[in-house]
Amino acid sequence: AFAHRLQANIKLAFTFGLWILLSVLFRFFAFNLFFYNLLLDFVKWYLELFSGLSGIIYHEFPGQDNLISLNGASLKIIYECTAYSYYLFIIAIVLFSPWRWYQKIYGGAILLTGTTLLNALRFFSVSWIIRKHGEYLDIFHDYVWNILFAVIVFLSYFVFHYFFSKKNKSSLGFDKFWGHVMGFIIKLFSHNTYSILQGEKGSALLLLKEGKEYIQTLEDFGFPALALLGWEVMLLFYIKTKYWLRSVLVNIPFLLLLQCLFIGIALPLSNESVHWLDFYISVLPNFIILVFFLVLKDLAIERPGKNK
Repeated sequence: AFAHRLQANIKLAFTFGLWILLSVLFRFFAFNLFFYNLLLDFVKWYLELFSGLSGIIYHEFPGQDNLISLNGASLKIIYECTAYSYYLFIIAIVLFSPWRWYQKIYGGAILLTGTTLLNALRFFSVSWIIRKHGEYLDIFHDYVWNILFAVIVFLSYFVFHYFFSKKNKSSLGFDKFWGHVMGFIIKLFSHNTYSILQGEKGSALLLLKEGKEYIQTLEDFGFPALALLGWEVMLLFYIKTKYWLRSVLVNIPFLLLLQCLFIGIALPLSNESVHWLDFYISVLPNFIILVFFLVLKDLAIERPGKNK
């Protein structure tokens, strides 16, 4: 128990140490005009984007030192308005979190995206205060939003941490579910049998083939499948149902087929030949690249936003 607490405290120290270091570096780079303008242009870009989606009138004043207008309320964007310190905190705490690597990728991406949305909401609410209750601007901007921003970011992380920790400790999970799907397909079309193993570091598929046992961790297969399913869910809102069904019925079976063939053929061969082991190691990460290929195929063929 003492060793576990010590390890947790060391990770916490590294988290805040990295956060402080990145914050100092970002403040140093803030004096670099190119970097400073790049960061501020990003804020202007998503404010203009969200303004258009929400019906807010956005206007820039060229040559007025980053002065913008939201529904007639003028605001000046400075370095602290970019919420860069919260982005850096999320990067640091996710990097040293006990999550699995794929949870760090999509969990961190969601937290960073949520922080961007939250910062946009801060701008819009401040512009509303300026127009309706200007006398409360200092309190609302300097105290209410600073405290609220920090609380929301911290709570968001701990919500993710709770569900990820619960999922990783549970005997259930998407990796195991996807392992059962692949195992069922392999068993259906061959005489091989399988079982799912659960360990402290994740799930694994045990393949029984010709009296021999082969073990494959499921994390590398579950993450590409989960990413592809997430894409299909998002695509549902942008194209007609018939185009969406075509995408689902092509992408998911195709990925599942290749993964099953990989487990049924390449996994046993990798245990018998060094050359096949090299092939196995080099091909496995490319399932993630395959997902990106399928997504790009959808963008080219299904044309989200046009096939409505």
